Amino acid sequence: TRMEGLKVYETRNPGAIAQVVAVDETGQRHSLWQPERPETISVNKRIFRIQLPPTAYKVDTVEIHLRPQANSGWNQIDAIGILYPQD
Repeated sequence: TRMEGLKVYETRNPGAIAQVVAVDETGQRHSLWQPERPETISVNKRIFRIQLPPTAYKVDTVEIHLRPQANSGWNQIDAIGILYPQD
């Protein structure tokens, strides 16, 4: 399906997401989001939302790359929700 964003439910020690990548139907990888520098988060949990222009390709897989050393303790993601274009 095409997508225009996603929600990542970080339920413990948020802020470790280092990159979000979409893989299309042909296996081509598309970097959707990557911070310029590590985030400093002062909450215990959050819903991290990434808003994008609708993709021109159909997304087969979404990869969430973590940088666990970005904060102390265990990082936990409970769910990832894809936002679909409203056309």
